[in-house]
Amino acid sequence: MTSSTGSPPTLDPQIVGQIRKLGQGRGADLLRKIVNQYADSSANLIEEIAAGVGKADAEAVAVSSHGLASSSATLGAMALLELARSLEMEAKAGNLNRGQLQLEAIEAEWALVVPALREALLGE
Repeated sequence: MTSSTGSPPTLDPQIVGQIRKLGQGRGADLLRKIVNQYADSSANLIEEIAAGVGKADAEAVAVSSHGLASSSATLGAMALLELARSLEMEAKAGNLNRGQLQLEAIEAEWALVVPALREALLGE
């Protein structure tokens, strides 16, 4: 569950284990709902980040990046958390000079996170 870049792991095994334990008592439907909700909401947040970067709207980028960082942390997506947090901090400082590059890195990591969550929590 490690990232290919040498950065934090794509998924934190301890957090994934805690979520898996939660699902043991409540069934696979809960885990499926958690993964699907994260996939949908994080995709929407990334779209909002992209729109904000495109409009050079640092405030919108900061808000959406914060939301992505928070939800990613909850599910143990540590590399995505770090990428979103970095963009959030730069956007809060009014700096979107690297916004497009950071967005591309977020999109690439997200493409790893969602399938990894599906595999780790749902066996898919």
